Amino acid sequence: AGFPRFWLAGNSLTGQRAALLLAGVELDPDQQVINVCGNRLCVRREHLAAATVAEARALRCRGRPRIGRGELVLMRMVVRDGDATVDFVAEAYRVSPEFVAQIVSAS
Repeated sequence: AGFPRFWLAGNSLTGQRAALLLAGVELDPDQQVINVCGNRLCVRREHLAAATVAEARALRCRGRPRIGRGELVLMRMVVRDGDATVDFVAEAYRVSPEFVAQIVSAS
């Protein structure tokens, strides 16, 4: 609802999912694509991350962010500055280390 859709290899996909696939990111069918910039229409590769259903839910709570922009900025900052490891942040927010690594690498 409200997301741009594209046809890719005979499948209808959201713009974000198409952007990751075109960038060479392999996605499991059950993975969701989330944007870490907060703009739900953004399709910039560096603003997108593959997430499990549980990780995507952690970012939304009845349409409102549960892990909001501030927390995403904090995740990036503490890992980039060496104040915490990816594993520590992942455990603290109950998400996968791979997800945190994607968040940290996003611009």
